[in-house]
Amino acid sequence: MATSRLLLALAQVGRKPGGAQALALLLGSSDLPGPDWTIQDERTWRTGVGATTDWQRRAKAAGCVTAWRSFEQTGHSRWLWTQATPLVDVADATAALADLPTRMLRNLGAKVRVVEEREVPPPAPLTPATAWAVEQRAEGRIGEAVTLMVISAVGRNIVVVAGSGVGRAWTWDEIGLLARVQATRLPD
Repeated sequence: MATSRLLLALAQVGRKPGGAQALALLLGSSDLPGPDWTIQDERTWRTGVGATTDWQRRAKAAGCVTAWRSFEQTGHSRWLWTQATPLVDVADATAALADLPTRMLRNLGAKVRVVEEREVPPPAPLTPATAWAVEQRAEGRIGEAVTLMVISAVGRNIVVVAGSGVGRAWTWDEIGLLARVQATRLPD
């Protein structure tokens, strides 16, 4: 795990041709439901740094750049993050979709303890062939929090949308809609 975090940090260092364009493709505050959304953080990294799979090696060779942005809905105890990873082709997106659930890194900034995690059917119209979804329940100083996350393969892209908040702050319909909106902004 420490090696994965180190590689991610290294992938973020330095100039990334296409980084600004990658960030421009992500959802913005005005795309999110309700008022008072602010961007907490945004990052880009070179996809495939520390590659161990063929799809990662091809993404690295092609100069693919992953973009990530996180938001907070001020005063509502609700957060969201979105990520877009363009890959070389549809076959690589399909391979990444099968691989990514085992590669996700825990959010070290979250001051919670995960008490339940379960895979669930992805929100319609996504299917298990095109998406993976997970629901997490955690406990922390602000009480019980629930995170809903969907990872989908859309053309040659991987889209991740995750919403968390106190109690059940998000619905699967909302997360599914945001994943579809995010997907429409990415190149084919």
